[in-house]
Amino acid sequence: MLILPQRFSIKSHIISHFSVAVAVMLIVSGGVTYSFVYEKVRQNMMEKLSISTTSVKDVVENAANIAIRNHLQAIAQVNLALLQGLEQQVGAGRMTRAEAMQRGEEMLLQQPIGDHGYIYVLSSQGTVQVHPQAAINHADLSEQWFIRQQIFYKNGYLEYEWQNPGEERPHPKALYMVYFQPWDWIVSVSSYRQDFNFLANDLRLGLKSHRFGETGYAFIVNYQGDVILHPWLRGNVHTFDNDAIKSVFNRIVAMKKGEFSYDWEDQETNVTKRKIVFFDSIPTLEWIVASTVYEDEIFEPLTKLGWIIFLIVAGALTLITPLGLYLGALITDPLSRLARQMQLATAGNINVRAEEDALGEIGLLGYHFNSYLEWLRQSNLKILTEINERLQAEQQLIIYRQAVEHALEGIVITDPSAQILTVNRAFSEITGYGLEEVRGSNSRILQSGRHDRAFYHQLWGSLLKNGRWSGEIWNRRKSGEIYPEILSISAIHDQENHLTHYVAVFHDITEMKRQEERIVHQAYHDTLTGLPNRRLAHDRIEVSIAHVKRSGTKLAVLFLDLDNFKNVNDTLGHEWGDKLLLQVANRLVATVREEDTVARLGGDEFLILVAAISSHEVVIDLAQRLLRSFAAPFTVAGNDLFITASIGVAFYPEDGSDPGELTKHADIAMYQAKSRGKDRFCLYTSDLSERITFRQQLEYNLRQAVANREFTVFFQPKINPSALPLHLRSE
Repeated sequence: MLILPQRFSIKSHIISHFSVAVAVMLIVSGGVTYSFVYEKVRQNMMEKLSISTTSVKDVVENAANIAIRNHLQAIAQVNLALLQGLEQQVGAGRMTRAEAMQRGEEMLLQQPIGDHGYIYVLSSQGTVQVHPQAAINHADLSEQWFIRQQIFYKNGYLEYEWQNPGEERPHPKALYMVYFQPWDWIVSVSSYRQDFNFLANDLRLGLKSHRFGETGYAFIVNYQGDVILHPWLRGNVHTFDNDAIKSVFNRIVAMKKGEFSYDWEDQETNVTKRKIVFFDSIPTLEWIVASTVYEDEIFEPLTKLGWIIFLIVAGALTLITPLGLYLGALITDPLSRLARQMQLATAGNINVRAEEDALGEIGLLGYHFNSYLEWLRQSNLKILTEINERLQAEQQLIIYRQAVEHALEGIVITDPSAQILTVNRAFSEITGYGLEEVRGSNSRILQSGRHDRAFYHQLWGSLLKNGRWSGEIWNRRKSGEIYPEILSISAIHDQENHLTHYVAVFHDITEMKRQEERIVHQAYHDTLTGLPNRRLAHDRIEVSIAHVKRSGTKLAVLFLDLDNFKNVNDTLGHEWGDKLLLQVANRLVATVREEDTVARLGGDEFLILVAAISSHEVVIDLAQRLLRSFAAPFTVAGNDLFITASIGVAFYPEDGSDPGELTKHADIAMYQAKSRGKDRFCLYTSDLSERITFRQQLEYNLRQAVANREFTVFFQPKINPSALPLHLRSE
C-alpha cells in the first residue's frame, strides 16, 4: 500500500514508508515494553510484599512458640525442683509423705499461668491428683487423647485444642509436663496460647523497625478485633469512630488471610490515596499479621519508567524525518541498513533484528548479529534472575538478624573452637558485656567456677555426640556476680555436614531462684517473728541429738509459755498482742547464746534448744536468766506491759530420745510450773507424766461412768437430835 502518490520519487516513498513504519514500531514497542515491564515490576513488588508479610508472620509465630515453650518449661522445672525438695524432707524424716504431698498441692494451686492457665497433676493411669476445680479431683480422664499423650510421654511439650462447655469453638492450648516418679505425679503447666499477649511487647521494637519504603509499616490484630500492635491505633476496631478504618480492619478480621486495596486519607495532608495491605493469620495465637503501604510509593518506579519510555518514543518520532532522509540517501547499500541495526542495538535496543535474507555475506553477517543479540538477551535474563534471588536472600538475612537481636533470650554464636563471633542485645543486658568486649574471646570468660571439670566434660561430650545440650548452669556477669540460667547449645553444620558454628540460647532465672528461696524460708519460719517454726525446731533438735551422741555431751529443750497472755488479746486486741510477741521473741534471742535456737511453736508458746551442755546447772542458770528478763516491762504503742512466763525443761537423753518426746516432756514440766503459781521453771520428772496420765485416765473414767449411768445417788437428811421429842429420842 502506497502512502504517497506514484508521481513521488522512490526515495520519498522509502522515506515515507520508513517513517510510518518506524513511528508505528516505536509506539507499539514502547507500549508493549511499558506494559511488559509494568506487569513484571508490579508482580515482583507484590510478591515482595507478600513474602515480606509472610516472613514477618513466620518470625512472630516462631518467636511466640519459642517463648511460650520456654516460659511453660521454666515454670515446670521450678515446680519439679520444689517437689524434689519436699521429697528430700520426707527422706530426712522431717515430714510424712502425706504432709509433703499436701504441701506440694498447695504450692501448685497457688500459681496462676497467664490469664486463664493453671497447673494440674495426673497419675500415670490418667487419674487427676491435683486440679483447681475440686470437682475434677480423682476423676479418670484417660479417655482424653491429650491425657493419653501425657501418660505415654510424661515429660515434654504438648499442643492441643480444648473447648470448654458453652464455647462455640475450641481454642489452642499448650502445656509443658514433667514427671515426678517418687509420687507418680505428672505435673502439667497449661495455658491458652492466646493468653500470652505479653509477647506483643517483646515484638514491638522488631515490627517498629520493619518498614516498607517511607510510609509502609506492619501491624497485628487478633480475631476479636483488638489491636495488638500498630504505630498509632489502640483499642478494639469495633469501637473506632472512623468508619473507613473500621471497615478496613473488619475486612481483615473477617478474611484472616489475603490482600486487597483500599482508599486511605493521609493524616498529615488530608489527601485520600490508594493503599494495599497483605495479611496472614497465626491460628494458634489468634493473631493476624499485616503489612500495608501506599500504592503510588511502591509503583513510583513504574511511573518514572512510563515517562522515560514516553520521552524516548517522542524523541524518536521527532527524529524520524531526518533519519529517513539519511537512510533514503543510503537505501541502495544493504550494508548501511545492517549498520543501522547495529547502531540501534548498541544504544540498548536488543530486540532489533538484522536482515538474514540479504545477499551474500551481508545475510550471513545479519545471521551472526541476530545470534549474538539472542545470547545477550538470555544473559540479561539470567543476570536479572540472580539479582532478584540475591535481593530476596539479603531481605531474609535482615529479618533473621532483627529477630535474633530483639529476642528476649540471650544468644551467642561461636566458631567450632568456642571463640565468640557475635551476640545479641539480650546477651549484653544479661551479662553486662558488649559485643566488642567479647568478640574473639573464648566463651570460658563467662564461667562462674561453680562447676567442676566433670560437668563441662559431660556438656561437651553430649554436644559432640548429639549436636545439642541443654540444662541449668551458673555463669558470671561482667560485674562478677554469679547467676543461674537455662542454657541450650546447638551445633550448626553446612551442606557437607561440617561443623561451622555453635549457637547458645540462655535465659536468666535469677528471680525464679529467689522465689524458690523465699518459699523454702516461709515453710520453716514463723511469719510474725521470723523465728524457726515447729518443723525447723524439731529438725534442729534431731541434728543436735546426732551431734551430742558423738561428743558425749547433753542438750536441753525449754518449753516457754506466757502467763495470762490471753488477757492481753482480749483487753487490748490482737494487734497489741502481736507486737508484744515480737518483743518477747527479740528479748529471748538476746538472752540465749548465739549457738542456741529460739523457735515459736504457735500462739504464745516458744521453744528454746540448748545444745552441747556439760551439766544441768547451765540450763538452770539460763532458765533463771530468762525469767529475770521478763521483769522489765514491754513497751507497746507507748504503754508499758508486764507479763511473766512459765518454763518447762527436759534433758536429753534422760527425759527423751527424739524431738517429739523431748518437746512433750518439756511441755508437761511447763504445766507443772503453771500449777505451782506461774513465773517459774520446772524440770521434768517421770512422776509428772504418771500424774498427768493418772488425771487423764481418771477424767476419762468419770466421763464414761456418767455416760453409762454408773453412779447411784443417795439422799440422807440432816436432823438435830436435841430438837426431837423425848419419845422419839428413845426410839
